[in-house]
Amino acid sequence: HGSAGPTAASPCSPGPSEPAGFRGYEAHGLQQRQLQPDEELAVPDRSKALPRLPRPADWRPVSLATGPGTTFLAGGSNGTLAWYDAATASLLGEASLGGRSASNCTASAPSGPVPTCVASSPGKAITVWRLNAPGGASADSSDALELVASADAVKGERVSGVDISADARLVVTASKETFVRLWDVERGMAPSGRASASRNTATCVKLFPGSTIGRALVAQGSEDLRVRLWDVRSPSAAVATTGTMHMCTCSLALAGYVYFPLSIDIHPNGRHILTSSRGVSGLGGEARVWDVRMPSAPLEVAAAAAEATELFSAPVVSPAAVDSPRLGPGVQVAVYSGHDADAGGCAWMPPAAALASGIPGSFATASTDCTVRLWQPRPDSDGTRHADSDESAECIFRHVDSASLGFTQLCWLGDSMASSAVVTSSDGSLRVLEVSPEGRLAMTAELADEPDEASE
Repeated sequence: HGSAGPTAASPCSPGPSEPAGFRGYEAHGLQQRQLQPDEELAVPDRSKALPRLPRPADWRPVSLATGPGTTFLAGGSNGTLAWYDAATASLLGEASLGGRSASNCTASAPSGPVPTCVASSPGKAITVWRLNAPGGASADSSDALELVASADAVKGERVSGVDISADARLVVTASKETFVRLWDVERGMAPSGRASASRNTATCVKLFPGSTIGRALVAQGSEDLRVRLWDVRSPSAAVATTGTMHMCTCSLALAGYVYFPLSIDIHPNGRHILTSSRGVSGLGGEARVWDVRMPSAPLEVAAAAAEATELFSAPVVSPAAVDSPRLGPGVQVAVYSGHDADAGGCAWMPPAAALASGIPGSFATASTDCTVRLWQPRPDSDGTRHADSDESAECIFRHVDSASLGFTQLCWLGDSMASSAVVTSSDGSLRVLEVSPEGRLAMTAELADEPDEASE
């Protein structure tokens, strides 16, 4: 892709007039990046028996969330939220949303004081759950997932994205009806903020590290080919005493997408946004990395995240590049092409685990083209990264599994040293993939086909 590639649009600016389906890479001065000739590929060896994760009755996973340690959560099409331990291939607990599809779920950062998750379904309730059994619970534990708070979605709105802060005090939701809303968990899911923009049909949403009540930064993708950053910095005391709702401000809009973003993640350094997009017949389906560094940092990053900044920045962005005008607020750093269809999941690999695996700054994407790809930004020979260099992005491994009928969601395990990812697939299953010391992906566990199949 050329140096004339997309940059930040004006805040809350309207989307392009052209239909998204007719906009090619050439319209942005971009080209689909060819696969590297030395890219490694793996097909699962199904001749070996793998540990089987217990499947709840009448359950198909449709969403994923990182849990504490080696655990993760999966929301099911029947409204059942399941909590798993990938290390032991065990089901720690279940919770019912009353027969409503848990189409969105996410967990607070594992380093948070109280392991918590939030789940939602289009047009239905938004629920917050406390995870009461870290470190191991029996499969029949009835109190592993404890309901903390809930709120009905605003009438007429279909929630399409949800996230929760690391301190478990703030929930953010985004809807197809152009609204982004903030909810105060400690006040019984009382509304604490909202924002909207014309044509802002939300597809995904994520809170920046350090966000909390009255002091938050939200990144949100939309079908109008934008990623918007909403800034909330109002005193929480004023919100609590007056009962008024803070109106979020759109501080930045990132433009230049061919098809709209489906998934979004923010690096622990609080600076780099990762997105993956819809794709059709080889067009779109790309991942993009943006540098959204603000002139004055709007949020404080925890010590752990500050350490992660060093792990990520050293091999990816040199000090000279950090000071470069080309890496100012809202600049697209790189485009990662290769998927032939929707890339519905993307996530940064935990920085410490990525460094230990010898692939610092890496991330993974999952696509309905039946592949999971592991990427590592590759610095140029002088150690700096250039936005106009095809060599700045590299797919180092491709995991192919045609039996999956396509991968739909992806998350990493929350342990800072964990090098395993979980993916859901169109065939109603989920798989645990581990990164080997050689940077290869290998399947280590999968969901049982029937509810009564148990892992040995």
